Amino acid sequence: MASLIVNGSGKTRRSILDFLACYLIIITHFTNYITHIGFTTVFPDLVLSYGLLFAIAVFLACLLQAPSAILRTGIFSVLIIIVLSDAIFEFGTTEGGVRLNAVILTMFATLVLVFFLRQHINKFLIAVFAIMFVSGVVLGLPFSNTEAGGERAPSANGGGLPVVVHLILDGHMGVGGMTPRLPNGERIRNEVSEFYLGNEFRLFSGAYSEYFDTHFSMARFLNADADEVHLEYAVKNRNKYVLSINGYFERWAREGYKINVLQSSYFDLCKSTNVKISSCVTYNHDSFDGEAISSLPLAQRIILIGNMYYSSFTLYKLVQLSELSFKPHLDKYDVSLRGLGLWHGRIGPLAISSQLEQLIRKVSRSNGGEFFFAHLLIPHSPYVYDSSCKVHSPVSSWQLRPERGASDTPKLRYARYAAYFEQIRCTMRKLQPLFDAMRKKGTYEDAVIIIHGDHGARITRIDPEAGNAQQMTRDDYIDSFSTLFALKAPGVVPGNDDRMASLPQLLAYAADRREENLNENSKPYVYLSSGDDKFVRSQIPEFPLSNE
Repeated sequence: MASLIVNGSGKTRRSILDFLACYLIIITHFTNYITHIGFTTVFPDLVLSYGLLFAIAVFLACLLQAPSAILRTGIFSVLIIIVLSDAIFEFGTTEGGVRLNAVILTMFATLVLVFFLRQHINKFLIAVFAIMFVSGVVLGLPFSNTEAGGERAPSANGGGLPVVVHLILDGHMGVGGMTPRLPNGERIRNEVSEFYLGNEFRLFSGAYSEYFDTHFSMARFLNADADEVHLEYAVKNRNKYVLSINGYFERWAREGYKINVLQSSYFDLCKSTNVKISSCVTYNHDSFDGEAISSLPLAQRIILIGNMYYSSFTLYKLVQLSELSFKPHLDKYDVSLRGLGLWHGRIGPLAISSQLEQLIRKVSRSNGGEFFFAHLLIPHSPYVYDSSCKVHSPVSSWQLRPERGASDTPKLRYARYAAYFEQIRCTMRKLQPLFDAMRKKGTYEDAVIIIHGDHGARITRIDPEAGNAQQMTRDDYIDSFSTLFALKAPGVVPGNDDRMASLPQLLAYAADRREENLNENSKPYVYLSSGDDKFVRSQIPEFPLSNE
């Protein structure tokens, strides 16, 4: 702070006020963010983070002492715009164009306000953000839209109904797609098969999803009887999708089950109008607790927090959207905004660790008559875990699946799949305690356990779009649509089942165990996007199985 003390009490006072204004803006915004993602580690991670923010505020305060009205207006305007634009995108209208115009209007109004109050803007900002900080932290009113999940005590008597557990493992490809052409594909296929067969499941090697995107795929297989109208059920609401009708849940509810849901904030299954949900817990798909990253060195944890923080800025997201809009023009000049090394802002698999542990505790206490449904963002990218579930370090090594519309080199695709398979091994490690807890409780033998993906690995060379249909190979279909499906239930003989079957078919079979649901002679089809939520039906080639 010594650098802020300049000759003259008036200048010194302004320096201190400028610093306090900058620091209050920054820490209010940052505190709101870490509250939103549920970060719980206080020391030393947050202490060091707030210290770094302190240094940034000192630096900005030093810049503000320059005799330049333009510089002063610019610094305070940028800080205010970062906060207000995030608020507009979080709480404003869902229409993208309206939100963008609102941000532009906010920018203009902020510039005008700061310019005319530039000599006194620090006092104004201190008062406003002090109130916001106290309201958000001391009074426990964070400026966040994270939905609180309810939890209901399990019933003492299951009424003769067994426990039902249904897990969606987001992005888990099927064993039929794990071919020798992939890095150690045969080895991971054998490991996955041994894991599920060893736990008394029937494993469907030829399982496939009908859609490439989570919200369409889930809307389809959770409303299999609705044919094409299921697409209307996936309603976009702000930054997430809401399933308005859920025929699959309703089916279990009619049998007398109480429905318990664990869902990500990306896809809301608890607002379906046709079924009563007994308990619903929603986790932020971009959240984690300190335990999830405790194995990382301190420096890497701070880098991760910083990367996640700045990638949450609306202004940053506008840069990403701009690249998508101008990508065809930028490609002509070999320019990529992502080449700047900006963080992707995704940590989905880290969000499920504590949630899965809580789910296991709930299931292990149940005596029956309860249906547990969980959507878990694993082995979904980024591929953060090794086979022992230790988080990779440094965080810059975390692999992502290819961006939509991007091409992948064979070398990069190989590296992505290698990291993806490591995360699948971790997934199995995380699931085994669930089975062990149910065995200890005595509910495992009679339980119905359904575990499957929602689409393929999506580590694609060509995206499954109608315009690419002529260029797509069998491997492209496998990357996009081959999905895990494993079922353990009374009367279902464990083993490997090679029949090609869609997720809607397999869920119908899981619900009533009628073999005719799997013996339909219809040709397997998937739906390729043709833009604007329209699709073209395409026959899918047979997946290579264990004899390849």
